[in-house]
Amino acid sequence: MYNLRTSIERCNSRLKNYLNTDNLRSAGIKKAKTFALLNCITLVAGTIVVNVNTSLPKVA
Repeated sequence: MYNLRTSIERCNSRLKNYLNTDNLRSAGIKKAKTFALLNCITLVAGTIVVNVNTSLPKVA
């Protein structure tokens, strides 16, 4: 479990820096959880897009 800590901290850092997770503007744990989950989905989707674009061969 301890070996996963560095990757989790890296993910948290990216969420805070790029997706503004540390600046919540709504009250309630449910809304905060939803906001954090949507940010996680956005981070994963962005990573997939970057990796797919670099692995596709360029034509013409």
